[in-house]
Amino acid sequence: MRNKYSLFFLVAFTFLMNAKVNADTVYVNVMDTFFDPADFTVQTGDFVKWTLMQGSHTTTSNTIPSGAASWNYTFTGSGDSFIYEVMETGNYIYECLFHGGMMGSFTAVASLPDTVYVNVMDTFFDPSDFTVQPGDFVKWTLMQGSHTTTSNTIPSGAASWDYTFTGVGDSFVYEVTETGSYNYECLIHPGMNGSFSTVASLPDTVYVDVMNNFFDPADFTVQVGDVIKWTLMESMHTTTSNSIPSGAASWDYTFSGIGDSFIYEVTEVGFYNYECLFHPGMNGSFTALDNTTFLFTVTLNDGWNMVSIPGLHPVNQNVNTWFSGRDPGANVFKFNNGYQAVTELEPGVGYWLKHLGTQVYKIILLYVPHNPINANAGWNLFGGYEYNAQVSGITTNPPGLVEGSVFGYSGGYSPASELIPGFGYWIKLSAAGQIILPHPVFMSMK
Repeated sequence: MRNKYSLFFLVAFTFLMNAKVNADTVYVNVMDTFFDPADFTVQTGDFVKWTLMQGSHTTTSNTIPSGAASWNYTFTGSGDSFIYEVMETGNYIYECLFHGGMMGSFTAVASLPDTVYVNVMDTFFDPSDFTVQPGDFVKWTLMQGSHTTTSNTIPSGAASWDYTFTGVGDSFVYEVTETGSYNYECLIHPGMNGSFSTVASLPDTVYVDVMNNFFDPADFTVQVGDVIKWTLMESMHTTTSNSIPSGAASWDYTFSGIGDSFIYEVTEVGFYNYECLFHPGMNGSFTALDNTTFLFTVTLNDGWNMVSIPGLHPVNQNVNTWFSGRDPGANVFKFNNGYQAVTELEPGVGYWLKHLGTQVYKIILLYVPHNPINANAGWNLFGGYEYNAQVSGITTNPPGLVEGSVFGYSGGYSPASELIPGFGYWIKLSAAGQIILPHPVFMSMK
């Protein structure tokens, strides 16, 4: 379990390849004029994932700790994401190059206590009930009115507490030391109660606020086994499953009032879409992955594209399974000392594919090993894996075979500085050998 926020969230996410086991991910929404959250704290080994929600933006490192990898990513469209692995302790400041003054920051530390954040509202605690582990912290912050947080019934051996808040923004922190059920109250307002319990281990939880006409966050990614908790903040609503993966349990819950919550355990990999039955068009979604899968998004343009596949499609590797919008009247070609028409695709190989119109593909794929890519002397059309790979980090076996620039294609050729998942690239070698891609430091898992 990791820090829990009411208006933004942190959810644990485990990467299969070259990543810290049980690394946590902070999700940052890139809004029209600001990053949300604008500032936060992480541990080294954690990930930060920016997702474009509005406008045209970049996330670009400004001042970062010595030894940390810099980054500069331009979002391709709404929903596009960029992931950065935090490797060094210290303060990180970043910006959008398109909008002067649009800044964000985070601090990386070696270790963090786990904390549940509870907002003390006018007539209720939010969240009103939750689960923690021994050694975690609970932090109450006064948002409205005059209140106390006062222990009522707690486990044997646990320290009691009674704290009166001095004003809005004042906080009280309690360390949980004993297993069992904790019940507390506000002494000023009889009937204003809260509770929490302790267990040895916890699933990770995404907290979704149900607002007047939207779910916040509206879209996110979780792991199978995680829990989603919706809490009503305004008006009257439901959370009701719409389209969900085969085998997943459907849900339909009507909130009884402000502060009421509903919890759902994610059991299946796939895309989940849900809605409020009272307000047509009020929709939410999330994607569930496990340790063998990742989310892949790529946009293909009308006409010819140089493409590649960064993993395996769960159905099959036929070109029509992968790219349903391709031109059926044109072959798909790979290059092996000459063009060859293909019907099956494989990771590491680049292809020419003609597409009808512009289309965004969003697919849950299976990871593949990051094997070296066999290549011929001369020009080779190849592709990378599920992460952005810096061209400057490409090596070969035997060493020193790369000649000149690596080229991408988007209506014309241009030198590439990084390999983006889903696209193909030209590279020229002085002799036959293997192309070795650099290990991922930051990823684009869109």
